[in-house]
Amino acid sequence: MKSATEHEPALAMPIPSPPPLVIGIGSPHGDDRAGWEVVERLMAMDLGCSPVCLQKAAVPHEALDWFDPRTPTHVVDALACQSDCLLRFELTRGPQGQLQTLLTEQGERRQSVEFPALRSHSTHQFDLRSVLELAAALNALPHRIVLWGIPIAINCTPQDTLDRHICHAVQRIAQEFSHA
Repeated sequence: MKSATEHEPALAMPIPSPPPLVIGIGSPHGDDRAGWEVVERLMAMDLGCSPVCLQKAAVPHEALDWFDPRTPTHVVDALACQSDCLLRFELTRGPQGQLQTLLTEQGERRQSVEFPALRSHSTHQFDLRSVLELAAALNALPHRIVLWGIPIAINCTPQDTLDRHICHAVQRIAQEFSHA
């Protein structure tokens, strides 16, 4: 029989996982606004998350300020390619710690692909791949990271096509938020 001063050990409460984070990379100009536009539209929706979960970055290295290994993270950026559909990539770590990219199609079919050429290179900033490699080296890379590539044509993407891709990205990300 236990005395009145003895207590049952408290059950460990599971630590809830942080809400997903969405980082839109871009600017307010032209096709490059795609990442920011996705974040702005998600902000206008009731996703049941803190506004801190939706961030806009002018340059890829700003994402380092928000990365947390425990937080599932979505990064949205314009992708210079000839595609007529939104592209979804899952980033994983290989056996030697290197970044691996899987293209995920809507039918959940996955295939390994080269890391996509997101954003242009610059002598004044890291490109997105360099930022992700640095985050991995610092053990700050989110355990789950999804890259959303909004295809834009080199010469110019028609406005209705860009809007369609942005709407599709918003719908898909909102759907993943609801299942998180």
